[in-house]
Amino acid sequence: MDKNRLGSFLFFMEQSLNIKRILFIVLLLCEMAFLVGAYWPGAMSIDSVSQYEQAVTHTYEDWHPPIMAWVWSCFILVYKGPIPMLLFHTFMFFGATALLCLMYSKKNRISWIWLILPLLPFIAGLSGVLWKDIGMAYAFFFAFALFHLGIHIQRQSYYSYLLFFLALCFFLYAFWVRDNAIMASAPIVYYLVTIGFPNWKKIYIFGVSCIILICLFCIGRGINKYMLDAKSECPTMHMKIDEIAATSRIVGKNLFFKESTVHEFPVEELPIVHLDKGWKFYSIVQLTDNLLKENWYSVMRNEPWAYLQAKLRLFNNFSRFPIKTPRCVSYFVMHKNNYGFTFEKGRASDILYSYVNTTKNILPILFLPIFWIPLAGILFLYVLKRNDLLGIEVKMLSSSAVCYYLGYFIVTPTPDYRFIYWIVLATTVATFLLLCDRYSYTSSEFSNI
Repeated sequence: MDKNRLGSFLFFMEQSLNIKRILFIVLLLCEMAFLVGAYWPGAMSIDSVSQYEQAVTHTYEDWHPPIMAWVWSCFILVYKGPIPMLLFHTFMFFGATALLCLMYSKKNRISWIWLILPLLPFIAGLSGVLWKDIGMAYAFFFAFALFHLGIHIQRQSYYSYLLFFLALCFFLYAFWVRDNAIMASAPIVYYLVTIGFPNWKKIYIFGVSCIILICLFCIGRGINKYMLDAKSECPTMHMKIDEIAATSRIVGKNLFFKESTVHEFPVEELPIVHLDKGWKFYSIVQLTDNLLKENWYSVMRNEPWAYLQAKLRLFNNFSRFPIKTPRCVSYFVMHKNNYGFTFEKGRASDILYSYVNTTKNILPILFLPIFWIPLAGILFLYVLKRNDLLGIEVKMLSSSAVCYYLGYFIVTPTPDYRFIYWIVLATTVATFLLLCDRYSYTSSEFSNI
């Protein structure tokens, strides 16, 4: 092994093992124990149970991208149940937090701020829920921290390449674990290409980024279809139904096809799940996937302005604007299942639940996109003219948050907090990076690239 490389790595480790950093590690371990204990063995909704069933049977569906179920099936070989997935999510989140905390601990006056991250109510509230939304956010975060460390050590060393490879693995997991992760990934890929090829023209960077995103998207679809043999479903079915119902309300007539059992319903009896929480409505529409898609297209063609108004109304509700009560900011539930999994709230669960929901009641805006999206925009504009590494990283995270949010206008889900979890985490990390840069012992933590 190259002595210079080994010496560089050993020096880095020696610098890492000081009293301050050991204290930080101990405190992070205590925080991790608290959050894992609060959510032990892992909270599971009906979606989580469905993915676990796929992991057990190896019969996958694309209603949820099957990559999470496939990873879970690998964990099952070691230990059955929700615990391995809970620990996997915890490892990614606290691994990323620890890396950033230790990297800033020597050169920064407020490196302790990273110790606060896991305990922030808008982060901790869903930290132990086994949803792909949470897994995607943590995988993106861990990939970012690994990449950040790889550049910090030495850009062309063996260890930096190893870290870049690991970062790529977790980035790919995040990219493939949610269908709309491509929206969050677009700015990340763009700025990674910018870092790799700083002298390229922006049009070339944009073109290469688009090619990379298209290739990754196609590879993911190929894995789902040909390797995992995932059964084709219609994951946007309920969103299409909501949009037809919302447009029907605006034009004042029922726009569902006559083949649907709700075709004769009065307009006022067509519930919009986003607004009315009428989940049972989906099961009585009874349109095949093809007919529903055709019905949806016909509404867009025949009532374009009313459809646009309906989309804006649904997106506005998703954004909780004006300020509305945030939904599902914590989730201490184990959905009914055939595996005997149960969830019993303990003392730690009660403390966390009270802490998160009290914060929600006092400052609901902290759980709403109408706070985080403007903040992300402000951060982006603040570093717009900075071309050093920190400026690029802040632009990467803040623009990823905004693009991910805008993607929900295309496919608008119900306004659950979990759907903006990455937005919140990315914006918070970007804010912390700027604060650490502001209170660095040196004039600049990062050199120009």
